[in-house]
Amino acid sequence: MAGHHSRRVRASRMIEPRGVDDPEQVGAFRVIGRLGAGGFGTVYVAGWREDPGALVALKIMRSSLAGDRDFRDRFAREITAIKRVDSPYVPRLKGYDVSNRELWLATGLVHGPSLHEVVRRSGPLPEQMVWSLALGIARGLHDIHAAGLVHRDLKPGNVLLVPDGPRIIDFGLAHLTEADHQTASGLAMCSPGYAPPEQRRSLRDAGKPGDVFTLGGTLLFAATGHAPYGTGRDPLTSPPNLADLPDALYDVVAQCLCGAEEARPGLDVLIAEFEHRAAAAAGGHGLSFGSVLTAEVTNVIGAWRRELDEVGRAAGAATDFPPTAALTDAHAPTDRYPGHQDGGWITVPQPSPGRWRHASGWGTERLWQVRLRDWVRAPVAVTHETAVAASLDGVLVRFAARSGYVLGTANLGVPIRAAVLPPGATPTNWSYAGGADGVLYAIDFTSGEYWPVLSASGAIEGPPVAAGDYIYALSADGCVYEIDARGAAEPALVYDLGRPALGALTVTDGTIVAATADGCLHAVDPAERTVRWRRPTEGLVCGAPAAAAGWLYVAGTDSRLWSLSLDGSQQAALDIDVPVHAAAVHDRGRLYIGGDDGRVRAFDVSGAHAGEPAPLWTSREVGGEVNGMAAADGMAVTTAGRTMTALDGESGQPRAWFTAESLITSAPVIANDLIYVASLDGVVSGLSVTA
Repeated sequence: MAGHHSRRVRASRMIEPRGVDDPEQVGAFRVIGRLGAGGFGTVYVAGWREDPGALVALKIMRSSLAGDRDFRDRFAREITAIKRVDSPYVPRLKGYDVSNRELWLATGLVHGPSLHEVVRRSGPLPEQMVWSLALGIARGLHDIHAAGLVHRDLKPGNVLLVPDGPRIIDFGLAHLTEADHQTASGLAMCSPGYAPPEQRRSLRDAGKPGDVFTLGGTLLFAATGHAPYGTGRDPLTSPPNLADLPDALYDVVAQCLCGAEEARPGLDVLIAEFEHRAAAAAGGHGLSFGSVLTAEVTNVIGAWRRELDEVGRAAGAATDFPPTAALTDAHAPTDRYPGHQDGGWITVPQPSPGRWRHASGWGTERLWQVRLRDWVRAPVAVTHETAVAASLDGVLVRFAARSGYVLGTANLGVPIRAAVLPPGATPTNWSYAGGADGVLYAIDFTSGEYWPVLSASGAIEGPPVAAGDYIYALSADGCVYEIDARGAAEPALVYDLGRPALGALTVTDGTIVAATADGCLHAVDPAERTVRWRRPTEGLVCGAPAAAAGWLYVAGTDSRLWSLSLDGSQQAALDIDVPVHAAAVHDRGRLYIGGDDGRVRAFDVSGAHAGEPAPLWTSREVGGEVNGMAAADGMAVTTAGRTMTALDGESGQPRAWFTAESLITSAPVIANDLIYVASLDGVVSGLSVTA
């Protein structure tokens, strides 16, 4: 469709340095740069004297409005509105002043551009990202309405995008829903391309259904690049422009944009629909917004952050996210790879004094960190000596597994889903990585060179798996491939599952187990190139099945734990009452499952319980929907949001915590008495957990 053609523009800067006419200091805030200007005033990025590491968005009203008593009253109500909203999708209020000649407010800075800017620079968003975006915005509006408020000016310019979800800003038209008033002039205020018909007639008539209307218009823009109204179209007499809208989105967007308020769906109905659609679109990554970000979108967000970095450096201020300066450490090995230097994309391992201790005496200490410029969404590949991390923009880093010392880099130039270290038959300076372009690459970190070893029929989904002398990879269209790491045979198609796959792949006891997008498990014999058995589940299987003692354990979105004998002769299902989007993990006869409710459940799968897992314990909440699990040496490690929690395997009691600077979107890895955690901001941390 026309609306899905990529459309990139060479646009002006998104963040401007502070000008000579801009204020230097406002209250406790020091102005660093200019974010934008509108009818009400100018928005700046500023540092905060009370928290030197924090940045804020500082909104200063035009002086002509500050002297207007009615506007001052409306501005005071805006402050009240922001203070009443408690939502992860709305920035927190940091300061304000409604008493002096200069009216202003400051909220926490959202480190990303607006949806309008993203679409303008990179083109309309793909359908799977629109569903996840819709879910975040709808949840944010729900929180706003729960505080007794209506936004009344939702549009693409008031939705900001960051890796862990959208943020809703600018309550310039937000008022208490129980109030009955107009603007000072008596005229309805609105953004013409998005406002519902009732708001064009009267501001007091714009209630919660009006926010649903503007939600539909915002999603329409995200998917097509154009507003519902414009170029002379009048919402009072004309239907919205739904041209180029994908079929799957058409009905729900059209319902939101219905002229009759009573015909628009409620937010609860929309959230349920968006949750279902986003889970299906995100595949093996659950409802994580970061899991469906495209390379084009991440490039725009990255460009915004680099501009903020430049403006902050020019003003002598910290910008609180990974620096992009070139390596300066004398021990940095990048001089050995002049053809693949990354202009500061990799920073050397950094020791960290951070340590977290629990009353039990357990503790977590970050021993070192390796910083990639772009986001890391795949688990770190680790062996006894080396580890490899892959970033979304195609940069891979090989480093010493215990010290974090960087041993080599390569830049493939395409989004990398995950890397795998080869089995012992190949040199340790090699790695393989699966790309979104459907190519499995071999990388020689000694030279930084790489070459394709397999061209699949679809994007490589999930981490490739090393087993014996082979690497196995699963493509998005459901093809299982085998690569001989010794080079003794050409890559081969093992089996075509006949339907799309989500990346869940396990190789155990000479059997390949893969899950397709309809929730069906397939056991493939790699030698015979045949399917031994198929077993459907009742939901999506987002993580690789856990294998132990001839049994497979699978938990997915159907809120059930499935036990399957590897030979396919037995199966059982146990209701666990919570959807699961992270892979189950096994250690010492215990199976650990992390649920969407933020709790971990442990089951006894030893001995007679192998086919019928017995519940052992359920942990308290660990910080949000569990998106990654690992287990070893009697300890279970879970990640949720920005938090990693170490749980005692026997009791389920939390023993230690670690908080990353950004969202943790990949499963942790336990090896070499360390925990390897990769966060979305490109930081890989080596953690030591001790009792």
